[in-house]
Amino acid sequence: ISEESRYFVTIGNRYLKEGQLTDAMAQYKAAYQVDPKNYMAHYQLGRLFDVQKKWKMALEHYHQAIAVKGTHIESYLAIAAIHIRYYDFNQALLYIEKAKEIEPQSALIYAVSGDFFRQKGERKQAIREYHKAIELDAENAEFYYELASLYLSQKEYKNAEKYFLASNRFNPDSPKLRNQIARLYFEQGLKSQAVHYLKRLSQAYPLNPDNIT
Repeated sequence: ISEESRYFVTIGNRYLKEGQLTDAMAQYKAAYQVDPKNYMAHYQLGRLFDVQKKWKMALEHYHQAIAVKGTHIESYLAIAAIHIRYYDFNQALLYIEKAKEIEPQSALIYAVSGDFFRQKGERKQAIREYHKAIELDAENAEFYYELASLYLSQKEYKNAEKYFLASNRFNPDSPKLRNQIARLYFEQGLKSQAVHYLKRLSQAYPLNPDNIT
């Protein structure tokens, strides 16, 4: 991949992070026009269309990224995630399995697989997949959060608290996490603990306790 093409992707990433999607798109397109082998330009365009919920266009670019680099697991998993959204589980599983063949020790694969089983309603298997993801990446706050949310949906409160607090250790400023911890305590009738987390949350985002779902 040429340095000029890499540069366009780097600038595009900055624009994407800032929410300047039109400018980001122009940079990514310039990147693959300069060097058609720059699979990251297509992958990042896929992410951009994901943000816009333009799933068909996102899929096109993820597939183009794979066409250039057949071992790019992030593109396989992004494709799987879109099929999960559409409840097209056969296709989703196909791409998850392809990713596992390429990189069987990737924590991200097991996290996407966890979401796959959650959407299918197979929560116990989803929990097992997230445990495997954490085993491979023990410092990922989002993995702990998703696992805790699964336990909360099962009303397994001790496990939910354990993994929410683990997530909090790595990402203490997450409003959605504090919201879920408050919900955890409310469901158990532990109002004082819930109020503690709601007060912390309201410092950054005003929140009506009646809106907790």
